[in-house]
Amino acid sequence: MSDTPTVVLTGANRGLGLGFARHYLAAGHQVCALIRNPDRADALRGLASESPTSGALTVIRCDVGDPTSIEAAAGEIRTTMSQVDLLINNAGYYGTAGGSVTDLDDSEVIRAVRINTLGPMHLVAALLPELRATPSAKVAHVTSKMGSITDNGKGGSWAYRMSKSALNMANANLAHEMRADGIHSVVLHPGWVATDMGGAGAPLSVEESVQGMASVIERVGLDDTGRFFNYDGGPIPW
Repeated sequence: MSDTPTVVLTGANRGLGLGFARHYLAAGHQVCALIRNPDRADALRGLASESPTSGALTVIRCDVGDPTSIEAAAGEIRTTMSQVDLLINNAGYYGTAGGSVTDLDDSEVIRAVRINTLGPMHLVAALLPELRATPSAKVAHVTSKMGSITDNGKGGSWAYRMSKSALNMANANLAHEMRADGIHSVVLHPGWVATDMGGAGAPLSVEESVQGMASVIERVGLDDTGRFFNYDGGPIPW
């Protein structure tokens, strides 16, 4: 078993994913970054110099909307690490922002569910042996308050809202299933962050959001598994 904490992270080439990679590399973790196109990973690879450990960053091609791609990536991960201390399912797809029920686009919903809901579950399943090899391994899914039924005050964004609600339910199932293995699994709302998705006018920086979520991940225990947290540690209603 390695003494260096290991992190597997999806959607790591920009926004929150890039922020997570920077955070955990600077903390001395071994980071396995999964992205759709490694040829566009200049910013990500540039972070390698920020790690106090040589060779701490591994970049692997993975389309989280494609189960075959996930299986291939999991096989590559096993050549890099024998255990996974932390899996962060961060990659996401927003889809159409507005619209009414008459505008509902099945293809948009299906794509959002494949990436936002099924992809994280397929990746957990593929890496379950490596998660089980780590005492108190953790899984964190970046969801959204927009997946909260209670908090839905204006509707719209059908594909994104439905896929994130489904992710929240999937996490609840996952938490029950993995509790016996000592694996923690939570969903995290990152806040409104200044990323490509959040827009330049968002009040939170990537660094603030990532630092908050990393702190939540660090302190959650089995009593917290299955829960829905804000980036600042506060509970989010379902």
